[in-house]
Amino acid sequence: MAALEIIDEHVRSFNSHDANAWAARYAPDVVIHDPQYPEPLRGRAAAQKDVEDFFAAFPDIQFTVTNKTGTGDLAALVTIPPGHDAWVEGNESFVGIEVMSAEIYAKPA
Repeated sequence: MAALEIIDEHVRSFNSHDANAWAARYAPDVVIHDPQYPEPLRGRAAAQKDVEDFFAAFPDIQFTVTNKTGTGDLAALVTIPPGHDAWVEGNESFVGIEVMSAEIYAKPA
């Protein structure tokens, strides 16, 4: 399967909130480094739990792909995940957030 097809499936599983299908794209021994965590996530089960928690926190999250490119085993995409949940800090609230992210998918060597 070409890299562009893999990322299309990855986005589809995310947008349908299918954590099992989303996590299946990762190797069983995946290590995910993310600056929001003090330690890397280790293993497919940890990746799946992370996205399950994410879906619970943002039940209406959907990624909109704004651009993608790739050839063979290498692809990149740019997404905008609009969130429509609100959080409250003190007496202030904020509703709606758009975060631009870029994800790179590559076939392991």
